[in-house]
Amino acid sequence: MRKKKKYTIAGIASAVTIVGIIISILLVQTFYFRTATFDDFKVRAVWLSYQDLEKMDRSNVTVFDKQVQEVKENLEKYEINTLYLHVRPFADATYKSNLFPSSYLTVGSGIDILEEFIKVFKDSDIQIYGWINPYRISLNATTYDNFNLYSDQSDWLDTSKTITYDDQKVIFNPASDAVQDLIVAGCKEVVENYDVAGIVFDDYFYIPGTHGTTTQQSRFDAVNQLIKRVYTTVHATGKSFGISCQGNYTNCQDEGADVDTWLQKEGYIDFLMPQLYWSNKYMENGKAVKMFTERRKLFQKLKRRKDVDLYASLGVYALYLEREVDLGWDDNPDILSDQIQELFRHYSGYAFFSYSHMVNPDSKEVMDVIMTTHQNVTKDS
Repeated sequence: MRKKKKYTIAGIASAVTIVGIIISILLVQTFYFRTATFDDFKVRAVWLSYQDLEKMDRSNVTVFDKQVQEVKENLEKYEINTLYLHVRPFADATYKSNLFPSSYLTVGSGIDILEEFIKVFKDSDIQIYGWINPYRISLNATTYDNFNLYSDQSDWLDTSKTITYDDQKVIFNPASDAVQDLIVAGCKEVVENYDVAGIVFDDYFYIPGTHGTTTQQSRFDAVNQLIKRVYTTVHATGKSFGISCQGNYTNCQDEGADVDTWLQKEGYIDFLMPQLYWSNKYMENGKAVKMFTERRKLFQKLKRRKDVDLYASLGVYALYLEREVDLGWDDNPDILSDQIQELFRHYSGYAFFSYSHMVNPDSKEVMDVIMTTHQNVTKDS
């Protein structure tokens, strides 16, 4: 006759504990390690640069608006909800400005590029930010001549208000009070006169060759003074302000981008968006470094106010570079989808740089992977 097993209270409790642990593990696997969906990200953006605008026919408004409509449809196709539109690439304006000369992009047609985008996008759910390079004046003869011939500040050239660092390559001097006044006023006219969601700066601060006799602290002080003023000005209209800094933290520190102050102290930015333009097969001393992951983790670990969002700019353009060092982009259609997945739960948004690269037919496979991976997964699966 078989003996009946005796079940003690301790044994039952142990079994219940084990079952509870197993259920907990399954729940974590199901809900925490799930695939990210588009809805998990507050911002899904793309940069539309002056180089993208160069490729558009700007001969007249009718033709231009048809192309802007195509841009809108492409953004909707990829579930983009934010557009960072270049409104001041080179101390100029792609909109009607009383402070800056018209961009070379509008010469001949007089098109108000910003206004046309706003008009075409009016009935969409896509918000538009004015993208400004605050200090950059020129990179070549075209942009230098445009400033020299048409800017009310052309007499600032070769004075303490500007810094020339190469032939026809000039920036405004960040330490100049007059420069700061001009930049702040320029931001103000955009947010007051146009239906934009806000202003975004990118990583053009004290670039290499412009440091002169400055110190790291003096560069921080000059840039921070401007950032704080712009934040106050933009917020006065109920709109937001953010900065897309370099993804190299050391370079940020060197060039006056005081990201720690911006993240930790009130009154500087609403969002920070490091440019994480690397793969996880970046070769250093013959070894592959997970550069994207390392720098993604670095920025997400920085101390940050709860009301400051963290986004990441992702390098679609890197698919088209000739590479000897960053090899992870080669024959890897999953790369951007994998990067989006890495951002999940740590970053609340991302942006593709740039629009032309995103819609290039050669990017289709990469973009298709993003769509099939992140669009068609439900949060409860």
